[in-house]
Amino acid sequence: MLAAGIVGVATTPASSDPTRPWTKARRGVGLGVQRVLWSAPAGTASLTFDDGPYPALTPHVLDVLDRYGIPATFMLIGAFAAAHPALVEDIVGRGHAIGNHTWTHRDLTSLDPDEVRLELQRTHDQLSRHADITLFRPPRGQLSGVALQAAAELGYDVVLWSTEELEPIVDGTLAVWHDGLGRGGFLAEDDPERERRHADRVSQIDALPAAIEAALGAGVRFVPVASLVK
Repeated sequence: MLAAGIVGVATTPASSDPTRPWTKARRGVGLGVQRVLWSAPAGTASLTFDDGPYPALTPHVLDVLDRYGIPATFMLIGAFAAAHPALVEDIVGRGHAIGNHTWTHRDLTSLDPDEVRLELQRTHDQLSRHADITLFRPPRGQLSGVALQAAAELGYDVVLWSTEELEPIVDGTLAVWHDGLGRGGFLAEDDPERERRHADRVSQIDALPAAIEAALGAGVRFVPVASLVK
């Protein structure tokens, strides 16, 4: 029986050969039905982090997780993973999972099929150097049919969320926090918007230990996202 917050059953994906064009004949052929997750089973919670890796924040998040012995899943932006491969290795080396959060964090609903597929494929190729990648989260949760098709071709389950940072991590939560700046990470270092986003993320991560302690005190057990689909 599928856990709460899961729709569908994943099947064997088709080839991810990037040279194959998108055609009407290919749509849905051999790609199966995907699982879409947004919550966790009773008694558990899953903690995820979006938009990294980011050297100014990700190490702090990892230290907090180490302190409490909690597994997490990091949804990484491909361009940042390519820029900071040692940080990706640190995430994986500390026992955490990584997933695909596109190459540039663009709105997938505004892109044509080839652009969507490239956003996922480039990130998949980059992250696969570090671990097996089976999870995908669309930026801002904006998920189109084309994005679902591209994710299915790569054999991904789709991970959404039920609570965001600064909300309580309660029983059944699939929580999203952030260890990066999203599109803000592509701005110049002295851009005011980048500085604002950085300050917001720092304040949120400062609140993470208290959120974890409250969840643990309520008897919530933290589990990896991947365990929700086994």
